[in-house]
Amino acid sequence: MKVNSEIVTFIRDIREKHPRIGKEKIKKFLDEYCDKRRIRTISPSTIGKIIKRYDLTFNPSKLNYHNPQGGWATRKVNYKSKVRHSPKSIEPGYIEIDTIEKFVQGIKRYILNAIDISGKFQFSYAFRTSSSRNTVAFFKKLESVYPCETGIKVSLNNLTPIDFLLKSYSVS
Repeated sequence: MKVNSEIVTFIRDIREKHPRIGKEKIKKFLDEYCDKRRIRTISPSTIGKIIKRYDLTFNPSKLNYHNPQGGWATRKVNYKSKVRHSPKSIEPGYIEIDTIEKFVQGIKRYILNAIDISGKFQFSYAFRTSSSRNTVAFFKKLESVYPCETGIKVSLNNLTPIDFLLKSYSVS
């Protein structure tokens, strides 16, 4: 592959100024340059080959994970500051809620589960659809059968779960 040395120096100058510019964009600038100098233009694939052959890849100023000299990959992580497990609640009222999708005889059902970790209480109810109305209905049923006198605790603005859901979804 024989290429004019003026083209190689032009590509080198552009890549030094703009290290992330690709061969397609270089092609547009190179066509203008070649028209002014009356030089035969080259294709974008040839520009890519020139970039590889003459190693015209320059390090950008930003940090790169795959660059071992950049410091990003060799950064030390303080493992003591990470939380390994969620905090366990001693008092009743702390409930974890999850939804499970099950196929029963070819029909999809959404099962909402509520588990009180400290009291070992569990309540499940199945619905046909996963909607906010069904979630509110689930909370109403949960509050009616929940054995704890203090009720369910929510840390959002001191609202009960029903009040929070009614305000969030404006369901009455």
